[in-house]
Amino acid sequence: MELAKPSLSICAVDIGNRSDNTARVIETLRAADIVFVESFREGSTLLKHFDMKKEMLEVSEHTTAAEIASYAERIAVEKLAAALISDCGTPLIEDPGRTLVAAARELGIPVLPVPGVSSITAALMTAPFPVKKFFYAGLLPRERKERDIELRKLASLPYPVVILDAPYRFNDVLAAVARAFGNSRDTLIGYDLTMESETVFTGTLGEALAAYGGTKMKDREFVIVVNGGE
Repeated sequence: MELAKPSLSICAVDIGNRSDNTARVIETLRAADIVFVESFREGSTLLKHFDMKKEMLEVSEHTTAAEIASYAERIAVEKLAAALISDCGTPLIEDPGRTLVAAARELGIPVLPVPGVSSITAALMTAPFPVKKFFYAGLLPRERKERDIELRKLASLPYPVVILDAPYRFNDVLAAVARAFGNSRDTLIGYDLTMESETVFTGTLGEALAAYGGTKMKDREFVIVVNGGE
């Protein structure tokens, strides 16, 4: 496989099950001259799994604007085929990298989507309620007061709301969601989607609290989908 040069391919990778990486994603990474990663640890683990050795550069929340500009300039000047991946799933929804895309476009570098797995769509696929329209709320504010205000706004929406957060905040987030939406609201919670430890709960928020409210979930990735209000 040959990639256009210069170019920046945005590659969606697996969310836990390596078998979910598409042939095109693997071929794109194998053909890339350089791979931008959210973290060296996760990026190198993925590349090693597919027996690839690539130059990696980290694009994280700590990467400066000057560094981003220099990366884009290098892609253009050296005519590189670059790829960008996040730690898992589809890039640039919650994770860093959007500034690199903007910088590349400013220099006329083609930005190419290489679609694949997303925890958001993976959760919605198994929801027992309609999801023709949904609202992606993403990561909630960390402070309880701000989080509760945001959730009260979300609770009034007439369509499902998708919420992600860090595993160690699961208990606080679930309790806050139940306070705002009410214990009777239908919900789906996906834990460790696509992995051997995958669990998908469906029921009311009250039932979710009874089943998981006191459970330590700090190491389990989760997605919460709450049905819309009537």
